[in-house]
Amino acid sequence: MDHASPVGSGHGAPSFGAQASGRGGDGAAAGGSTGGRGGGADAAEVTELRETCAILESKVQKLEQLVRLKDSKIATLQDKLRQSGLL
Repeated sequence: MDHASPVGSGHGAPSFGAQASGRGGDGAAAGGSTGGRGGGADAAEVTELRETCAILESKVQKLEQLVRLKDSKIATLQDKLRQSGLL
């Protein structure tokens, strides 16, 4: 089960990881109960949902990294403004 480890690991901000994995689990449970298909189709759907969740968590991590980078740049620019007496 390679796909289960990235989903449950919660890389990035802990609150986002918990929310994202919680949503993935809810979707899998809803899909399994209303699917009405054979067991193989449900397993494939769960695998696909886990992969989707892992991809989305990776994207969240990248966006969080960009926010940290922007915050750092803003802080640097604010320091320069303070030093020049404009802020």
